[in-house]
Amino acid sequence: MKRRDRFDLAASLMSKALDDEKALEALKSNQEIADAIVLFHAQQAAEKSLKAVVASQGLAFEWTHDLSELIRQVHDTGVSLPADLEEVDSLTPYAVDYRYEDPVLADSFAERDSALNLIRRMRAWAESTISETQDRERQL
Repeated sequence: MKRRDRFDLAASLMSKALDDEKALEALKSNQEIADAIVLFHAQQAAEKSLKAVVASQGLAFEWTHDLSELIRQVHDTGVSLPADLEEVDSLTPYAVDYRYEDPVLADSFAERDSALNLIRRMRAWAESTISETQDRERQL
């Protein structure tokens, strides 16, 4: 099996992140869907975006759902995650912990909207970072 180019892998991960973002958007207003299910897609979108950035830098990412660990891996590549995106690590429990127990949210619909906004900003940053890396490589 041919090893994928790092930018192909990053593009594939970003496509999957966008799928999770679309699921989040489609489900966020549905009161019949539990918060844990809706916000699971936010966590997955963030996870895949972070892994895409790590892959685009030519490094192997760890197979983890821990967004703090993935943020550390991004920093280890020399790429800086904007400070306003660091809060994304608060979504980590939705990958595992809250799959089996419900979170207690003060205002679940505000949390859902906030998560979607955060994920949109995360995607924009990841796409920009990957594109800048590709542009630098082309110039070499």
